[in-house]
Amino acid sequence: MDKYFIKEGYVPNKQSDFLDSQTASWIYQAAIYEFAQEIMQRHNLKSMLDIGCGFGVKLKEFILPVCADITGVDIEHTIANCQKMYNFGNWFVDNIEEPYLKLDRKFDLIISADVIEHLVDPDTLLDYAKKHAHADTFIIISTPERDLVRGGDNLQSANIAHVREWNQDEFYQYITSRGFQVLDHFFVEASRRPTLIGRLRLMMARLIRNTKTNQVILCKIKNDAS
Repeated sequence: MDKYFIKEGYVPNKQSDFLDSQTASWIYQAAIYEFAQEIMQRHNLKSMLDIGCGFGVKLKEFILPVCADITGVDIEHTIANCQKMYNFGNWFVDNIEEPYLKLDRKFDLIISADVIEHLVDPDTLLDYAKKHAHADTFIIISTPERDLVRGGDNLQSANIAHVREWNQDEFYQYITSRGFQVLDHFFVEASRRPTLIGRLRLMMARLIRNTKTNQVILCKIKNDAS
């Protein structure tokens, strides 16, 4: 059984249904989309694919101001919301682990924010990204850093919606083993807490612990990767 470079003794959770919410879409992964915005501006990128786009809140806030060619892929209920709410973007329903969408194009930037930990077979997400990447495509993948979130002795995610979680070294090894060249690997805060009370709680948390617990990898497909 493939352990995806996770340590011996780790027990993955069984697959569970994960439903995003509009509140969670606003709170989580903002820093990752801010970074994506920066990459798009720095390299003058013109198109973007979001694998697991959720309700599209952060695409509207961070990507739309710098990119008109936005495509989002996710499950039916979130895509239906995007199609109803937005007058921008192309929104498609697909199953990342068993894809059926015929999206015959490549993108300058591909992002998948905190999706890979939900998948029974994370290789399917990486294959999905490869399929829609050209030689110069930048790919951003984020996921919780297990040791920072749960401690170095953790052997199973307490979040039943997460099949598995990687620490920094494991995730780097996994991504590079699948034919990607890592350009950057860093940490960001998982949430931004938009309410006043939430911001105050985050300020207090910063005083007593490390709140940058999400790892972000910026990568490209290796030239010799198939």
